[in-house]
Amino acid sequence: MDCIKKLLLALGVAFLSAVGVQAQVGYGIKAGVNLGKYSNVQENVEDHIKMNPSFYLTGYADLFVATNVSVQPGISFAG
Repeated sequence: MDCIKKLLLALGVAFLSAVGVQAQVGYGIKAGVNLGKYSNVQENVEDHIKMNPSFYLTGYADLFVATNVSVQPGISFAG
């Protein structure tokens, strides 16, 4: 029984090592502008529509899991 556990553990480590060697990682930055509008409507005041411009900046990593599959974690900052 111990021999089978050691064999499975060795095969698992070999598989994970082979996957890690072929893993590719890409990095990138996304940035943009948000041009939102908001309205302040009250009963006795005429409608005032104002622009609310802001920006966003995101840093991400593109982790390839399989041939056509990747995971993309990232950190975003919006102001």
